[in-house]
Amino acid sequence: MNIKKKMKSFAVVLGSNAISSVITALVLFIVPRYIGVESYGWFQLYQLYGNYILLFRLGWPDGVFLEIGGKDYRELDTKSIRSNFILYSAIEIAFGFLIAVVGVLLQYGSSKKTVFFLLGISAIFMLPRIMLQYILQATDRMQEYASLVVIEKVIYGIGIVGCLISGKNDFELLIIVDICSKIGALVYAVLKCKDLVFGLLYPIKDVLSSAKKFILSGSNLMLAQVASSLIVGVVQMSIEQVWNVEVFGKISLTLTISNFLMVFIRAVALVLFPMLRRAKSNDLAQIYNTMYLCLMVPLAGCLIFYYPAKTILTMWLPQYADSLKYMAILFPICIFESKMSMLVETYLKTIRKEKWLFFVNAGAVVLSVILTIVNVFALRNLDAAVFTIILVLFIRCAVAEHLLSKIVSINAVQNTICEFLVTGLFIISNYCIGGAIGCTLYFLIYMGYLRFQKEKIYVMITTIKNKK
Repeated sequence: MNIKKKMKSFAVVLGSNAISSVITALVLFIVPRYIGVESYGWFQLYQLYGNYILLFRLGWPDGVFLEIGGKDYRELDTKSIRSNFILYSAIEIAFGFLIAVVGVLLQYGSSKKTVFFLLGISAIFMLPRIMLQYILQATDRMQEYASLVVIEKVIYGIGIVGCLISGKNDFELLIIVDICSKIGALVYAVLKCKDLVFGLLYPIKDVLSSAKKFILSGSNLMLAQVASSLIVGVVQMSIEQVWNVEVFGKISLTLTISNFLMVFIRAVALVLFPMLRRAKSNDLAQIYNTMYLCLMVPLAGCLIFYYPAKTILTMWLPQYADSLKYMAILFPICIFESKMSMLVETYLKTIRKEKWLFFVNAGAVVLSVILTIVNVFALRNLDAAVFTIILVLFIRCAVAEHLLSKIVSINAVQNTICEFLVTGLFIISNYCIGGAIGCTLYFLIYMGYLRFQKEKIYVMITTIKNKK
């Protein structure tokens, strides 16, 4: 893959994610101001449970993704992929209807029943699209993938603005807007992959055989992704159970703000995977070390903006002021999650160690459950519950990178120590001390970090210049 094509892929995906980020910011910063805290909580609950609906994809699209990753779209066995897509879609639509029916029958209040019912409807359109989306990513059709993202987000943004302008700000309408955006994305994906949707099919016996291969191959990756979301989700769901949906909504808002940068990081990871599948094995370590510094230096610097961001958000969203203080604990999430998403997970998928990823994430879920039982159900301490999130994410990231270092020559121990010191000192400066003094203290810490990494940064810049 030549450098010109790589840069074009980066530009296209980052451009689409810039548009996506603007619309995400609209929802993130505007919606909470104009709808009630309780309604926002139900809307966040729908989004949280939407992450776990992905479990119903069975690892099928993930297996296809791993199998064809790095191939050209024209090289695909279209009849095989088409046969798998049709069978997969039929099963996923059935799952969606089942979720909707079960949601209605559950012994919950009307609001939670509505959330589950609409979740099932959403799954009918979201799950089939995932396979087509993964195929576009794996075959490096980034322009089409980027357009899919933009279409979904534009429909979503226009619908949200329409609801707010008209004064119709019930959470049910916001969810319906989200479902409409998923329908639009599915239609676009089908149009762009017509040859994978319409045409002759293999006999069901042959399709089941290839489907079994894809599911066995992709299940570890799918379970790893679901387990990854459960690390934080366990804490969030427990907060909703022990406190109420309002507290849940406030903490979820703080988490979403802390994860805002992840939109761009995941975009880079999507482009990086096909590129690494084509890279020589002896180049992987150099690419990792260069990308690590490209990622960590600016992200650690972004933490400096915590204090002004918190000050502005407190004035803009005064009803969430009591939860925004937790940004001092959760802001460093962007460091650990970005490193996992862009580097560690991408590398483990590249060297086909999805099982390692699954076991690391599963272990992190177990640790999250244990700490949640203690901090939420036993101690009923909200501060400790929030701290559980950052602690478990840090441990998961450190363990996963250590495992990766057994195959790729990277200095995992030094990376972990640096991240622990930088993020730990950030939390002490801004949660324990706080204010302008805490912000100034962290700025000095960051200057010290840059000085420590000075030689590596110089080598990184030189390497990037020589690649041009």
